[in-house]
Amino acid sequence: MKIFVLHGDDTLKAKNRLQLIVANARESNCSILEINEKSGFDLGEAITSNNLFDTEPLFILRDLVKISPKKLQWAFGRKETLAGTLVIFNEG
Repeated sequence: MKIFVLHGDDTLKAKNRLQLIVANARESNCSILEINEKSGFDLGEAITSNNLFDTEPLFILRDLVKISPKKLQWAFGRKETLAGTLVIFNEG
């Protein structure tokens, strides 16, 4: 799994970069899954669920503060064995 972190003072630039990543994923027919409180998906559940038709799913994690450090450590520790791309987007 590839992991990208979009964070910094220039939130407009970070949002534009996120939109570009999402657009590229759509062009490649990848599934896009938002991971946040509203979606109801847990980080671990989302990135370990397999879809037979997706070769490179895109996971977008927002509200980094609301994710426990243990879950982040778990994801980073398994990035070599998981498929897809995880984009961690944190405003500010």
